[in-house]
Amino acid sequence: MLSNKIRTTIVASTAVAALAATAGPASAAVLVRPVGTVTQTQFIKPTTTTTAKEAGSAGVKGYDNEKCERVQQEYNNASYSQIHFTANGNFVLGSYYGEVANQKNQELTENCLVVD
Repeated sequence: MLSNKIRTTIVASTAVAALAATAGPASAAVLVRPVGTVTQTQFIKPTTTTTAKEAGSAGVKGYDNEKCERVQQEYNNASYSQIHFTANGNFVLGSYYGEVANQKNQELTENCLVVD
């Protein structure tokens, strides 16, 4: 009985060793994971950025031509900053300027006359 267990163990060990020898290093790499490696993923909210060509007063109180042109310039600056920082890998500032651009765009479209 004991000899059967030993024989079975030897046969099983030999089979595993044979499979391991023929598998090669490529398949072993699949089983081994590097310890302590973490890949962080950056999530940014995509925004469409188009700049207004002209902005002027639409008759909203407090928004004359000068104010609307200033808001348009702030929107353009924020849009260009978003593109610049995101393209250079600074996703935090890119996301921040994307939000500023969205707010300025909303202010423009709600209070000013915008002509593309």
